[in-house]
This record gives sequence, structure tokens and C-alpha cells, in this order.
Amino acid sequence: ENAKWSFITKSAAGGGWYNHVKGVAERLTVEAGMPYTYIAQPGTLWGSPHSPRIATMIPNAILPMKYSSANVADIANGMVMKTVSAFQEDRTGVETISGGIPISEGK
Repeated sequence: ENAKWSFITKSAAGGGWYNHVKGVAERLTVEAGMPYTYIAQPGTLWGSPHSPRIATMIPNAILPMKYSSANVADIANGMVMKTVSAFQEDRTGVETISGGIPISEGK
């Protein structure tokens, strides 16, 4: 709707609009009432053509863990490990985790 072109993301879908859409998707997912919901909030997605190039150059060593970044494939693998583990252990509820490193490690 009001998405504006971003010089940094080179698209109209970055920044505030992305955060808005992700927030709405997270809220609707929680409202769906699934027995277990895992919400992942990584920093920059390394290896994604949609990540601002400058953001991919910031080393994790200078960032708090919750803002850390990781490779897209590693994040996907960690999310799958975490979700499979939750269902095998019959966990319920909503779990939110921030940071590419913790997500990629399946924490």
C-alpha cells in the first residue's frame, strides 16, 4: 500500500513495510491457535538477494546475539530442527527467538 522505494534494500518491500508484514503474519499465525508456533526473528539473512549488501558486511562479533545474522540455509535448517524437536517432545505454546546464530543452531 504505502511501500516506498528504498535505496538501501533496492526494493519497495524493505524496512518498515517488511517489518509491518512480518508482524501481521506473526500475529495471524499465533491467532490461528496452533498447538505449537515457532517465530524466528533473525538479523540479516546472508545469502539472500533481498538483504541490503551493507548489512551483510556487519560482523556478528560487534552485535548483540539477538541481532546476529546467519546464512539463509543455516537458518532454515535450524528452524526445521527446532520444530521437529518440539513436535517429537509434544511441546505446546508460542516460542519466539531472535538472532540468526541462535536460530541456525536450533536453540
